[in-house]
Amino acid sequence: MKEYDGLIQGMGFIKERKIIILFDSRATHSFIYLDCVKNLALYVSNLPFDLSVATSTKEKLVTSIACFNCPLVYQGVSYLIDLICLPIFGLDVILGMNWLSSNHVVINCFDKTISITK
Repeated sequence: MKEYDGLIQGMGFIKERKIIILFDSRATHSFIYLDCVKNLALYVSNLPFDLSVATSTKEKLVTSIACFNCPLVYQGVSYLIDLICLPIFGLDVILGMNWLSSNHVVINCFDKTISITK
């Protein structure tokens, strides 16, 4: 684990390829970088609407695509996760509150660690 601008960064796998994960309790949803989608040849589905996402830099990004039931492995445990596709740079995946809360994740800011209690 390491800190990434006050957040916790970790490593995981999608399709047996290493990815960088940012655990972000400020994000309501979970996201994946478009280049990561292309490099991993993930199946993309169209959302029935355009989704406007506000970033930490106050930039608004609009998307209408997602990867549903994406196979993510973190700490040796497999998860199927819905990821919204965004042109975000520097990270592969951002796991937001939808994933963090449903998996009972505890973020320890002092130790900069992630615990999954589910």
